[in-house]
Amino acid sequence: MPFHFKELTPYNPLVPKSTKYDIAILGAGPAGLAAAIYAARYNLKTVVFDAGCGRSTWFQKYENYLGFPGGVKATRLRELGRNQAERLGVKFHPDEPVERILPRAGGTHAVRSKRRTVTAEAVVIANGIEDVLPDFEESYEYEGKSMYWCILCDGHYVNGQSVLCVGKDADGVDLTLRLRQFTKRLAFTAEDFSKIPAWELGKLARAGIPAYEGTFKEVVGRPKGHVRSVTLALTGKSKKRYGAEKKLAVDAIFHRLGIQPYNDVAKRLKLRMDERGLIKVDPDTMETGVKNVFAVGDIRHDALHQLHSATYSATRAVIEINRRLYAKRFAIR
Repeated sequence: MPFHFKELTPYNPLVPKSTKYDIAILGAGPAGLAAAIYAARYNLKTVVFDAGCGRSTWFQKYENYLGFPGGVKATRLRELGRNQAERLGVKFHPDEPVERILPRAGGTHAVRSKRRTVTAEAVVIANGIEDVLPDFEESYEYEGKSMYWCILCDGHYVNGQSVLCVGKDADGVDLTLRLRQFTKRLAFTAEDFSKIPAWELGKLARAGIPAYEGTFKEVVGRPKGHVRSVTLALTGKSKKRYGAEKKLAVDAIFHRLGIQPYNDVAKRLKLRMDERGLIKVDPDTMETGVKNVFAVGDIRHDALHQLHSATYSATRAVIEINRRLYAKRFAIR
């Protein structure tokens, strides 16, 4: 999703023009932008490469972030963050994903995209992730409007509403049960019940929550992106019990179908990752297993998937990077 930003003249006279940087940041979501702002305020020469994708490019609105009582759209926060960073002299290469990080002697790194190669003392990976969405036409139109994945962020929206929960395993069942804190009008669906332990499905039955095995056949939304009904094409025992289809009046959809990390660069660098493909880091510094390469935001294995924690992790990483660069430049042990 492309964005257009007003070009601003940097005021920082300590940032020379060259392809050598103190910090190269991969990703311009909240974590990457926070890292860029903190780095620039340390007078560190900073460049940001961004592919223009990830959670913060969707339609959701942050309403649990301090300082925005009316909420702020994710895309608007990106715009504000980039403008703030540009005022400090940060260089941006939008729609230009990094393809490879190449470690060099002395702890520096070559950062390569299709268009250019820059050298950086430290690299911050903030590429983020995307959620796997339910399989129906134009599902992306519903994300952040009437379809959600995060109870902590969005559970408040569905107080007393009729909610269809979509899962594929025990994690989806847990999501459904935890939503009882907000509403009693719940239903659960998954494409294949054989992948969910019987005792997990039994939890739904004991809670009085209907469960349907099947796929999405039709989603009606008025206005666009605001769900009103879902028709499921039923399979297995659900088909025998309810018939070929089940139409549900729905105010919202919650899903837990897994994530897609943007970790191609991390794989090529052979960073340590967990079973989900998220990068393992030192929790104190956010450093990965490669010297002077850090990972922040939702791409981390221990991320809380909250805006606050994303910006916090970026802050910790930049503090550590500046400490090392300061010690190196001023010969401090």
